[in-house]
Amino acid sequence: MHLAKIKKGVRIGALLAVMGYACVPGHGAADPAATQPALSEDGAQPDYQGFFNNPSFLIVPIPISNPTIGSGLGLATAMFFKSDRESKSSFFGTGAFFTSNGSWGAALLGDVAFDEDRYHTRGTTGYANVKYDFYGTQATNAGNLRHVSLNQSGALFQTLFEGRVAPDFYVGGQLRLLTVKTKFAIPELAGELLDNDGPLSNLKNNVATLGLTAKVDTRDKDYSPGNGLLIQAAFDGGLNDFTTRQAYTRATLFLNRYDTVADDLVLASHGSFCGEGGQVPIFDLCLFGSQNDLRGYAVGRYQDKTMFTLQEELRWHAFWRIGFVAFAGMGSVAPTINRFDKLLYSGGAGMRFLASREYGVNIGIDGAVNAEGQATYYIQVGEAF
Repeated sequence: MHLAKIKKGVRIGALLAVMGYACVPGHGAADPAATQPALSEDGAQPDYQGFFNNPSFLIVPIPISNPTIGSGLGLATAMFFKSDRESKSSFFGTGAFFTSNGSWGAALLGDVAFDEDRYHTRGTTGYANVKYDFYGTQATNAGNLRHVSLNQSGALFQTLFEGRVAPDFYVGGQLRLLTVKTKFAIPELAGELLDNDGPLSNLKNNVATLGLTAKVDTRDKDYSPGNGLLIQAAFDGGLNDFTTRQAYTRATLFLNRYDTVADDLVLASHGSFCGEGGQVPIFDLCLFGSQNDLRGYAVGRYQDKTMFTLQEELRWHAFWRIGFVAFAGMGSVAPTINRFDKLLYSGGAGMRFLASREYGVNIGIDGAVNAEGQATYYIQVGEAF
């Protein structure tokens, strides 16, 4: 089916996901010398008793300058801990933001490993009210910059549970529930961008997705890997407004590799793929720029049913708690996998401050320039990947 015939939908779920991503650590950090958890003052390993062992707390105000929702301020809080000696690091966190165009949102997040790392679970719940410009898809708005302003409000709940079935290999499932209300400033133009055969005004979407996940994790450290692989794959089936008439599927693949090339110098590589079929709502399209694929592009400016990205980043722990990164990447978005005819690319550099020695978590600021000459900066907890 041609993408122009997709059902009407919204993108607030992606913004909640981006907000959550900005407020909690990623899976890499710029300081390859950081250890987790740290030894005690006498050089002994931490004493593991109970569930919240060796806690480390982080509270970070995050300035926002985003071409999607404007300028403003976010606040991230997190508690890092280990449930037992053998499990990977865990955290609970909160995030909130508001911007100059009236957008705001808040979320609770958690990622926990337990039972000697046999099980991993992750959850997010949040609410947001956002205003932004919608450009349509590559199929409906190729070659021009037509867009319509809209306002969205909605709630998100998602959870994941994985179990270890072999060394470094985990499989599991995930569930997501999302409800969103959308109001378009110019209903007639919204109808054209969505190829809806008529004007749109107020929409309400209720979406449920259920999927399978698989993960391979051979990283030497959780938040500051110097070597190893992280491969994550997921396949989800979704129902829009809980009817099979508006069913769709979504497959994603992420691959990160980390190589120590010299003392205090790590090369991080990242690749991603997204492919979809069926009646895909707008908020579940493959969104270029989401989860920093690629930095330099506003989330949703380029979106369609298929997408790939490739990135390389050099991470240098320079001195004390200070580090630097340089990165470059490329990718494309298209209605189908055989129509990647426009390459998008970007590059940039950034600075890191090691906020948690115990767990190797950085606060970073990156500046990126895309293929269209537009410059964007990002402030976040953790790394892009």
